[in-house]
Amino acid sequence: MTAATTMDFHRMSIASDSSAAAAVEALASAASSPQLAIRSVLLDRATVQVFSVLLPVCSHLKVLIFAECRLDIAMLELLKQGLKDCSNCSVEALQLEWNPLEIPLPMAEELVKAGEHEGMVTFEARERHRYRIQTLRSLKSFRSWISDLAGGKLERAFDLLAGSSLSEAPLTSDSFPDLLDEALGARGQQVAEVFEALDGPDFAGGTGRLTLASIRSALEALPADIEESADGKVESDVLGAAWSMFFEGDCVLESLSLRACGIDRPEIATMAEALKQQPWQLRCLNLWDNRISTKGAVKLASALNVYRGLEYLGLARNRITDEGLAALCEPFQATFLDEAGAAAAKAKIAEQENAIAAKAKAAAKAAAKAGAKGARGSVGSTSPTTGGRPKREAKTLVDILEERPAVVEGGGPSFLLRRPSDLKVLVLSENPITDVRTVETLQPLGPRGADLLLKQTPAGAALLAKKTELLVGKEKRP
Repeated sequence: MTAATTMDFHRMSIASDSSAAAAVEALASAASSPQLAIRSVLLDRATVQVFSVLLPVCSHLKVLIFAECRLDIAMLELLKQGLKDCSNCSVEALQLEWNPLEIPLPMAEELVKAGEHEGMVTFEARERHRYRIQTLRSLKSFRSWISDLAGGKLERAFDLLAGSSLSEAPLTSDSFPDLLDEALGARGQQVAEVFEALDGPDFAGGTGRLTLASIRSALEALPADIEESADGKVESDVLGAAWSMFFEGDCVLESLSLRACGIDRPEIATMAEALKQQPWQLRCLNLWDNRISTKGAVKLASALNVYRGLEYLGLARNRITDEGLAALCEPFQATFLDEAGAAAAKAKIAEQENAIAAKAKAAAKAAAKAGAKGARGSVGSTSPTTGGRPKREAKTLVDILEERPAVVEGGGPSFLLRRPSDLKVLVLSENPITDVRTVETLQPLGPRGADLLLKQTPAGAALLAKKTELLVGKEKRP
């Protein structure tokens, strides 16, 4: 992008003594530029607080980008405050890139209440507690990851690791990534993070050397994942709750991109619960290059069953398998019904149509009332606005029931139910989706007018090769 369209602050550190001036200078650029990009900048909370105050009066800024700025949870809260509904804030899109979050430093009172400390709690004790929680979180994620790569079985994963010649010698920071890549195909930043955790004070103690036996012992001793309470409610995750702030109905954002932010299953479970609240202002969600597994995709699919307003969902470069693909597509798939199911569907469609009629009647009544007031003064818009643009209102979508003729003579008709949504693009490129049959099964009953992107997946490559062969075969026919 050119300087004429983007104000780009690159590789600088804003200290607290200059934060206000730097933030004012940055946001002043929004008067003539619709995009503000801040990259590789070490921000402090004072700076973000100034942003929070100034964002509501930036009437020309459309896109806000923070890349590698190490924003913490408190900074995200301040940023969200500046992106609440107001008459002037024009920001439509927020991009937070390469910004993994850390567990916040616990308060001393929390540790005393939990029974982990008595008397005065030092700052070092608080940091030590945070480090331990962060380490356990990282290792539980790693355990789940390698289990998924081995068909859902941790024992099978270690059998594959033990089968490599690299496992015979002590593992170092150099050989550990090579072993995981060779045996399981696991690679990336998380591998280095796990080695540091296993070599930390709770395990190897900084020796720089690990054994396969010590790694297995550490992972098997971890507590089990608890995602739901006894009453079926999802346990809120502190990091997931931080990302979910931008899903709330009072947020002005139409597009949210969280690229390479280390989002894993605990976070996505909490984010899915937030999406179930149906934030109709949000149109686009991009979660490229995170750590979302098939189980995380299932959680996200449960939210898509409720919130039908997303137009774009980007899940490229995650860890979603064929099972996860099927789960994500299920909320948008047409389904065949028998006569009993068709009768229930018709009743539901009648309810949806009645709800739309009631909403239209209420809107007409409100408009008439506003018109009466306008006779005594100026008339304003009755639609909520955000930054001078109409705010996207919640929709009541009406299901579509198609009756199809009998397949065999003398048989009864069949029924196909389609649940409409606003989805236009679902991106699952660069995921371990391998089975062409899964894709071919999903395609015929997929949503009309929507695109499924499977670039750089084994299944996508195989499907493309298969269709190319069919095309070549047709061309050779006389």
